[in-house]
Amino acid sequence: MSTNIPDTNPVAIPRVGQLDADQLDTQIHHLLKDQLANAMSLLPRRDWISRYDPEISAALHAILLGLSLFRTRGSGTAATYGMYLNQFTYRGARGKLWLFALLSVGTPYAWTRLIRKLSDERWADMPGWRSMLARVAATRIEPLWNSLVLLNLLRFLVTGRYPTPLHRLLKLQPLPTRPSTQRNVSFAFLHRQVMWAALTEAILFALPLYHSARPLVRRWIRGSPKLAALWDVVSGGSAKMKQARALLLLPADVCGRPG
Repeated sequence: MSTNIPDTNPVAIPRVGQLDADQLDTQIHHLLKDQLANAMSLLPRRDWISRYDPEISAALHAILLGLSLFRTRGSGTAATYGMYLNQFTYRGARGKLWLFALLSVGTPYAWTRLIRKLSDERWADMPGWRSMLARVAATRIEPLWNSLVLLNLLRFLVTGRYPTPLHRLLKLQPLPTRPSTQRNVSFAFLHRQVMWAALTEAILFALPLYHSARPLVRRWIRGSPKLAALWDVVSGGSAKMKQARALLLLPADVCGRPG
């Protein structure tokens, strides 16, 4: 008598891949923002960069999400650029993706604008509800949010689901595009990085020693007659070669050099 027991083991979702995808999206956003800031620095009014920084950041974030999450219509999958590079995707209702994009862009923008308004207008020095709002925003909301992020991260490291509080709120879980594919980690780049770091450290260590050892080497050469004679021959030969090379570069009618 045989019984078919269904496989109830959940699909293994790499935690590192989910965190890498989120980090890649953040780095792409910062890279584009830095490039745009460098381009806008050439404008006559450079204060636009700092004045409209929240709007610029929100616009770039919205463009990146629009070009990645909503570039295909009719399919049940969507992914940001970081998720695409790490082979992750969202599977679910499109309404959740719109809400995810709206909260991802709008919440940081609204919070940054609120903090700037509180700081510019000095609400903390005003009497009444404005002062209370400024104190609550400065001492309660941000520490509470940081605590929620930390708790969600600890929960994520245990379960491997919902890397951010927003993902947990919307029940939006990144899923691997090919669950059966094993991760092949290549250490070639790491080896090159270690070799270049060691070579750079060796050069930085040797350069000061070279400059400090040159007077000692000259004294040692001058103290030995044979080495001093050899040094004179070498230095004199190099000087003659430089002089001959300089003469060859002169025109034919200078110094009687034949054409």
